[in-house]
Amino acid sequence: MTCLPGTPQIQNVIPSTVLGTPLTAAPVVGIVGAIVVIIFDMWWLNADMKKLEKKGIGFEATKGSLQDVEVPAGETEHLPNVVLALLPMVGLLILLNAVKLNIVLSLIVACILCLVLLFKYYKDMLKSLNQGAFNVCAPIVNTCAIVGFGSVVAATPGYQYLVSLLVNMPGSPLISWTIGVNALAGITGSASGGLTIAMNTLAPLYVDKVNPEVLHRIGSIASGGLDSLPHNGAVITTLMVVGLTHKQGYKYVGMTCTVGPIIASVFAIIAATILY
Repeated sequence: MTCLPGTPQIQNVIPSTVLGTPLTAAPVVGIVGAIVVIIFDMWWLNADMKKLEKKGIGFEATKGSLQDVEVPAGETEHLPNVVLALLPMVGLLILLNAVKLNIVLSLIVACILCLVLLFKYYKDMLKSLNQGAFNVCAPIVNTCAIVGFGSVVAATPGYQYLVSLLVNMPGSPLISWTIGVNALAGITGSASGGLTIAMNTLAPLYVDKVNPEVLHRIGSIASGGLDSLPHNGAVITTLMVVGLTHKQGYKYVGMTCTVGPIIASVFAIIAATILY
């Protein structure tokens, strides 16, 4: 979500919009972070799975989750092949990174490509479009609310004191930048919200100290750390969908979505320090 360069995720677009950097900013730093996250998360999940297997604990369906929904017979037969299904996404990446088309226009073209190539696989095109429009409402409203909240927070004396502590922290400015983005993502419970506030209020204080591309990539990676605390909306929704309480399922979210990315931030900072 936050490490890989050249992707259309909002956590990669926000820094690009504010700093004027490309979506592929500091690619090696991002790839290093992604590799660390993958290795750590897979190691920890497999280690925990082995512990559970020794205790005789395996998969159990939970009541009230989407696992209870039965897929009608033949529902999966009329599907496109994998190459056709991936073409719109591949086209999006090409438009963004090779053609350098605007992110909004790239997404529009990718959506049109999806409609054209997969038209015959849609049973109810209007219903799909309506559902897509409905699904985008909540993220838009949430982002607007978070940005407004951030503007209020940035105007408080306490926030100014926090900024002063970060800017004057000894050591590499990348460390204080990472801490600041993480703190804001944790307060808002949102990677995109925390990153937006950081880019608008903290980034101007760092642009003269840090290469903008590094600022972009490290900020993006850092936004995916403390954002996944228990009050994060996506965490709450995911646990609800799979029918688990925070007590049952948050350990796995916390380890893979908070601890993993924070460790990745450390390696990303080391890579950035060496390369830039």
